[in-house]
Amino acid sequence: MDLRNLTKNQHYISQVEQRLNAMNPKAKKENQRIYVFNVESRDLNPTVVLNSKKGVKIENNLSLIDLFSFDVLEDGEKYNFESLFNRYEKRIADNTKSLLAKIESNKNDIKDEVIYIFISKFINAIRNP
Repeated sequence: MDLRNLTKNQHYISQVEQRLNAMNPKAKKENQRIYVFNVESRDLNPTVVLNSKKGVKIENNLSLIDLFSFDVLEDGEKYNFESLFNRYEKRIADNTKSLLAKIESNKNDIKDEVIYIFISKFINAIRNP
């Protein structure tokens, strides 16, 4: 697999998963937003507070510059794991939507979707700093 990829803004929670929870799922991708909450207290009665009623743009949320880049050359060429992550991300939305549709229609053949979603969640756990 070729690990050359120019992606600079690398998400540790995939945009695909964030879009599944977007506050405006029918909007264009570049305009989709997600709610962000701040943890105010972690004691016995944890408290969370909504950061902004407008939410934040998904394309800028939960990401860092060159987070998964392991080699950045002088000419700007980068080597990172984005291509590898994208292989799994492309199918997570389809499998999640398929699973929800099958549950809604009381179908029992959900094994493939559940396995794939589990694998994707495991990969995301590894990638989350």
